[in-house]
Amino acid sequence: MVNILSLSLGVSFFTLLFVIIRFELTFDRFHSHADRIYRLTEQIDKNGVGEHSASVPYPMAPLLQQNYPDFVENVVRLFNFQLPYHRIKVNNKIYNEAGFYLADPSFFDVFDFGLQQGDPHTVFYKPNTVVITPRIAKKYFGEENPIGKTIYYSRDVPLEVTGVFEKNRFHSHISFDLIAPFAVIDSIEPYYKKSLNQMVWNPCWTYVLLKEGVAPEDVESTFPDLIESRFPSEISDQLSLFLQPLEEIHLNSKLDFELGPNSDYRYIAIFSIIAALILLVATINFVNLSTSRSVLRAREIGIRKAIGAFYIELIVQFVIEALIISLIAVFLGLIQLELIVPVVEYITNGQVLSTDFDRQLIFVCAFSSGILVGLLSLLYPAYYLSNFIPAEVIKGAPSLGAVQRRFRSGLVVLQFVITISLIISTLVSLEQLWFLQKSDLGFNKEEVLVVPMPHHENRVRYEAFKEQLIQSELIEGVCAMEDVLGSKHQTHPFYRKGQEKSVIFLPSLLVCGGSFLQVFDIKLLAGRYFDKANGDSIRAVIINEEMVKYMGWESPQKALGQALYSYGGKEKVIGVVENFNFESLHNKVEPFLLDMPNSRRSRNYYLKYAAIKLNKTNAVAAKAEVKKVWRKINPNEPFESFFLHEQLNQLYEKEQRLGKTSMYFACIAMLIACIGMFGMASFMVDQRRKEIAIRKALGTTDMEVVLLLASDFFRYVLMALLIAWPLSYLMMNSWLNTFPYHIQIGWSAFVVSGAVIFIITLLTISYHTLKAALRQPVPSLQAN
Repeated sequence: MVNILSLSLGVSFFTLLFVIIRFELTFDRFHSHADRIYRLTEQIDKNGVGEHSASVPYPMAPLLQQNYPDFVENVVRLFNFQLPYHRIKVNNKIYNEAGFYLADPSFFDVFDFGLQQGDPHTVFYKPNTVVITPRIAKKYFGEENPIGKTIYYSRDVPLEVTGVFEKNRFHSHISFDLIAPFAVIDSIEPYYKKSLNQMVWNPCWTYVLLKEGVAPEDVESTFPDLIESRFPSEISDQLSLFLQPLEEIHLNSKLDFELGPNSDYRYIAIFSIIAALILLVATINFVNLSTSRSVLRAREIGIRKAIGAFYIELIVQFVIEALIISLIAVFLGLIQLELIVPVVEYITNGQVLSTDFDRQLIFVCAFSSGILVGLLSLLYPAYYLSNFIPAEVIKGAPSLGAVQRRFRSGLVVLQFVITISLIISTLVSLEQLWFLQKSDLGFNKEEVLVVPMPHHENRVRYEAFKEQLIQSELIEGVCAMEDVLGSKHQTHPFYRKGQEKSVIFLPSLLVCGGSFLQVFDIKLLAGRYFDKANGDSIRAVIINEEMVKYMGWESPQKALGQALYSYGGKEKVIGVVENFNFESLHNKVEPFLLDMPNSRRSRNYYLKYAAIKLNKTNAVAAKAEVKKVWRKINPNEPFESFFLHEQLNQLYEKEQRLGKTSMYFACIAMLIACIGMFGMASFMVDQRRKEIAIRKALGTTDMEVVLLLASDFFRYVLMALLIAWPLSYLMMNSWLNTFPYHIQIGWSAFVVSGAVIFIITLLTISYHTLKAALRQPVPSLQAN
């Protein structure tokens, strides 16, 4: 029963990891033309500073169709106005929705996002239409038929619902709730249409469907001519265009301005290794326990061989037994899977078993892995038993020979090595995650409440909102910003003084309000803060130390007063701040500027968030005060907010998943190992019962018997530690070196892993060792 339980756990959790891995590998592969769909990306680089963007300028889509009719079959763009939320009004009730996009009518020709209502060829036939997901349909209209209903976007632009997407059963890096045609933009604000038609701003995610037989390299080879003829001369020599395969985006894309967080091939490789190790631990258990049982069956085999049983008959018997045991283990494993599937969906943050095919695949994986492990695990015991010499085994059950003992000991050590390595990897990955989430970023992220201001009306009322907030003792400061500090930023072309016709670099930039540095407690090294009274809103920037080095200025003080030129005109450096992490710790600090909007119009466009520094002693009441003031200033708008530190922690979702997965499966590996040790302890005690009885008869104490029996296991643990520690150090140090900022592996993870494995071993074998130590010697000596 012990080996069945061990194998069932190994099968179920191996299959669980198989499900996670398959979930990650199937992103964007459900489109019928997935192998011919590419995303157009843009890289602008000057001396290592710039951007590699997942989005490109709006005119690129028609240019591709016009210039490459022999290569390009279709093109589609997505655009979300670069807003955190979108204002949707239904039946006089206002909602904030993050997943609203404009798209070309070719959206349904390129992608296979099916509709459960509506015709994909006609849903965008009229300009002011929208296609929604089932979740949105239920949210807005309940059980009513949404087709033909009207919702209102932004400043009451009517959109007729012409289609409803199928329930999302597929996995895509594109996550949306509402899709409207690009023609809607004419009804929203002409400003956007005018801005979109230039070739510097790159807000559109553009996907290209190549014709059959066309290689992406054929198209990319023509891009230099397109860049030279269509892009402004000041950026054309620094710009490159690339075609990124759709199927690689989810696992292999870390560009600026991604549609959402992606996963990573490295973590899929790690999950695959963990899955193999879990199954290996279960296999080792099965081999050891089967070998142990085989010794007890030696006399039976000897008698059968003595009366004429053929070698092949014995092999067939063992195979049938293995199949029966494996089938029982698979059945138990499938039951366990049903119970732990919610854990999978918690880890993956998605519905991984969305189709009948997924469940059939799980059954096939569990069945095949269980049967395979069961058969492979019995190869050695079958060979060992089938080669017994009848005359020897009939006289008495044989003990394991030196070769058999070394083989089994090696398997036990390997099992411990795997378990210890998983424990260490879990501890190190969790420590790195803690480091990423708790590191000093160079600015205050605690008790900072961020309130999105996605709508024009919110920004117009911002000054009134701010004035009322700063009157409260619960609020320590308020500023507006274009993006969430530490999470997002933009880039902007700047010129050196006297070289206005050639862009020298494209640094990262954040447009912000005047009190930005005070709200975030960013240390000023030289110069001063923004001050509207000095005209800073139209001609001043604050830069970081890295920018000073990049520009070749000798010191922060020397940088003050230096002139830079942008499309907005001449700007002067008025301050230098310490380097701070304006994006996640996956990236090193690069040259960075803070700028203020240069007009009321641009302020209403750029300032999309309000950052509010709360009183630390009463943050709950302070948040309630913010909500109260919001409802007073924006009575018809829903209140949205989040704490900055919580938002920044989401940047490390991949590391969180790795830490959780490692922790869960390290526990499973320990549980399987414990089951194996429990069974082996029973066998070893049974094999040495007469030896123990003789020792006790000669005066050996109970404690000495316990230590004698435990010494073998502790020797295995010690050997495993000597192997696992350096191996784990090399593996985890290699993983940590992929981060520009990371911890140094200390001794604590190794000490903890050693202590944990010793304690678990002692607890696991204590039942049988204590039972053997307390047993009276006479019955053991009398037993056959």
